[in-house]
Amino acid sequence: MKILCRQAAVAAEEVGGGTVDVAVREAGRGWELTVADPGRTLAPELRQHAFVPFNPQRARGSGLGLAVVQRIAREHKGEARIDERHGVGNIITVTFGS
Repeated sequence: MKILCRQAAVAAEEVGGGTVDVAVREAGRGWELTVADPGRTLAPELRQHAFVPFNPQRARGSGLGLAVVQRIAREHKGEARIDERHGVGNIITVTFGS
């Protein structure tokens, strides 16, 4: 998902660089995509609203990226969530059903 990779790259850039980790694996009857960035960790209250349209989590952006990701996941019988990356950053996990 191009949207997630682009947002992770921006998050890394905002903190001076770092590695964005992307992984895909089978998960039950579907599959799971994770994108982990080294950026600023979102506070729990911000993570709760991260997928709400027009609710940007960064200084630049429209706030639509994660909302689009969530919509796509749901259209494919899945879900998207955002968690704190151990240490620093965020992990966005998108599941797709079969």
